Amino acid sequence: ANALLETLQSGTPHFVRCLKPNSAQTGGDFDSALVLAQLNSLGVLETVRIRREGFPVRTDFAEVWALGWAAVVRVTPQASRLSAKQRAEAVLQRLPRDMWKLGHTKAFLRDGALGLLEAELAAEKAGSATAIQALARRRRASSQATLLAEAPIREGPVWAAGRRASLTAAESWL
Repeated sequence: ANALLETLQSGTPHFVRCLKPNSAQTGGDFDSALVLAQLNSLGVLETVRIRREGFPVRTDFAEVWALGWAAVVRVTPQASRLSAKQRAEAVLQRLPRDMWKLGHTKAFLRDGALGLLEAELAAEKAGSATAIQALARRRRASSQATLLAEAPIREGPVWAAGRRASLTAAESWL
């Protein structure tokens, strides 16, 4: 029994939709109205329509938000107050409108739209990393400049000896 459960959990589930060809359940009889009603209630017709329109990528609103939140939060600080659908729409608005559509629980994307979102997220992360590095370098340079400005000026024997040697060399040219 455990081996069966392990096998089932290790695989990717696929759903089989069974249709009754007629109410009497007799062979050779096909009731098209009954089959059409079953296909409609199972959502198969809607799925086929969406696929025909060219939106093969179906993803939850949360996944869309995970891909594009970094770019949206900067523009929309109150994004946490929006619903999942509104947040997904805020992310997708960065793409051309013909690349996506929203359903009740999922976002439908054309081929390539997901790649564009991932590329934009990578660019946003790189820009943020550069900004953080620049800020850290600026602070380090500022603190070093402050230390140098506050440090006393010292003329040690090495400096004085070098200065005397250069003055002596300059006098010999005169």
